[in-house]
Amino acid sequence: MRTIGVVTVSRSDYGIYLPILRRIEEESELELRLYVGGMHLAPQFGYTAQWIEADGYEIAGRVEMLEVSDEPEGISKSIGRGVIGFAQCYAEGAPDILMVLGDRFEMFAAAAAA
Repeated sequence: MRTIGVVTVSRSDYGIYLPILRRIEEESELELRLYVGGMHLAPQFGYTAQWIEADGYEIAGRVEMLEVSDEPEGISKSIGRGVIGFAQCYAEGAPDILMVLGDRFEMFAAAAAA
């Protein structure tokens, strides 16, 4: 069994991932591990992690990383928190393959932690 880790940090990437997530779930030789962070976990952005769960997906790891400020210092702190958080998620069982999508700093943190 191969484990596929998928990182989602916002509604925009989650929507793109949906067909891929469905295909992974259909394959008996694949196990999906969904890592959720960024805007999905922020109340000010609608806490959209609940949408993921409502779609029937189990969240393998949640990474609280967003700082209040979107100034360079705040973004840097968010990246640091994200690298630590994603590294902790992967330490609990590293996926064989990790999918990241887009150019957001949250995705950079997820990739750097891998």
